[in-house]
Amino acid sequence: MKNWTIMIYMASDNDLGDESIGALKGLFAVGVNANFAVVVQFDPFGKDNSRRYVLSTPRGEFALDKDGVLEKSGVKKRVPPTYTKKKGALRSYLAQRIREFFDFAIQGCPAENYLLVLAGHGSGAVGEVLMLDTSPLSFLSLTDVRDILKKISPTIKKINGKDKIDILGFDSCAMSALEVGYELKDYIRYLVAAEGLESSLGWPYFRLTATLKEKADFTPEELAHLLVKTHTAFYADFATSGISGDLAVCDMQNIEGLKKSVANLAKVLLKKMSEEVKSRDTVKRVTQAIITAHWEAQSYKFEEYTDLWDFCDLLEHHCEDEKVINVCREVKKSISNESNQQGDLYPGAKEKTRYVLKSCYAGGCYQHSHGVSIFFPWVEDELGWKGYDKLRFVKDSNWKGFLKSYLDSTTRKPRPSANPRARLQPVVAKAIATGFRYVPPYTRYVPPYSKYVPPYSKGFMGEGKVKNPPRKYFVDVYE
Repeated sequence: MKNWTIMIYMASDNDLGDESIGALKGLFAVGVNANFAVVVQFDPFGKDNSRRYVLSTPRGEFALDKDGVLEKSGVKKRVPPTYTKKKGALRSYLAQRIREFFDFAIQGCPAENYLLVLAGHGSGAVGEVLMLDTSPLSFLSLTDVRDILKKISPTIKKINGKDKIDILGFDSCAMSALEVGYELKDYIRYLVAAEGLESSLGWPYFRLTATLKEKADFTPEELAHLLVKTHTAFYADFATSGISGDLAVCDMQNIEGLKKSVANLAKVLLKKMSEEVKSRDTVKRVTQAIITAHWEAQSYKFEEYTDLWDFCDLLEHHCEDEKVINVCREVKKSISNESNQQGDLYPGAKEKTRYVLKSCYAGGCYQHSHGVSIFFPWVEDELGWKGYDKLRFVKDSNWKGFLKSYLDSTTRKPRPSANPRARLQPVVAKAIATGFRYVPPYTRYVPPYSKYVPPYSKGFMGEGKVKNPPRKYFVDVYE
């Protein structure tokens, strides 16, 4: 039995195909040895055109040919199509296909430890681009990922006796969110993911496999740390071109403690912002401190997500209320033992209880990243919030209750009209969308892009708007 089997599903039926080929070439160039295996499923353009690559020799027949092209020998050019109607299949065609690949790799390359990587587009806890596939048009929800892990966990247990998958990696954007970890906590031990945008080049897999060829007996925690170190070292060279990146290791064993701390934070902030508080000055000061901390904190994905440690550290700095300060410190203790704004080492987090084991960044854009973000938009947007209610974290904490109270209290009031006959008109949903919306480059491949890019994306690149705009506006009546 091998020490490690690394399984990578490359969702490249979009604008990531070129980079996926580059990653494959790097893997084939380095090769493997008897101590670990690498299995890749590459999903390029075209329906049922996926290919599986099993690296089983060191630069052997599976390496590059004389022209630098991937060898065809030993490659399944076409993976059999999946039909969701079959017994035991998952709800999504894409989810079922990924699940079947992992089953194939787990059983074909038994190992003491498993690293699963989902490489493709990411969208955080909610959204419609996670592992985007355009043939046929599909994507994964977070519950789909949870269902995939649930299905393959018994297979892994039969092989190595473990109840959880050792490491799940997201080579995708914005997936190191608290909601993501909490949704998947029952089936994985370590999560390796980025809070911010992941470069289209993706992870430097060849550096990981080169290290494994020298030493493969890493523990799961050691390999998770190695993933972060190699990623940071690789992207440090790109900082001069303006590219930034981050990556973190999160321990699912400690996520319950962090969830409780966040739930307590939400409870205290709700109480301080509510009308039940006798002093309106207190309400105003606390609300203003939250706004300021939210404004200054490290943000991601069109400002829909905020680094949780950074927000609490800033709120502790700006707020004078003792209860708020204490709950902020508890959240920080549950995350890590990093230094505070004054540069002092924060002594609260113990090695065995902190959620973020290692967090690194390259470049300046994500320098205030501390490993875990949380959904924290500036506006309650029906389209951008789609699916958030279904997440387990939302049900087990009161974070959404705090969000709604915070956003309601900071919503801009409609501009008054001098016309006494003016009537209030609701603002259309797309005009309330959070921040700027980016129309991805892959939209040019499968027109019309409105099928899989939210309708509020189109035409909103340069439009100005209020941070938390009014929900209504006055329409003057003229005779």
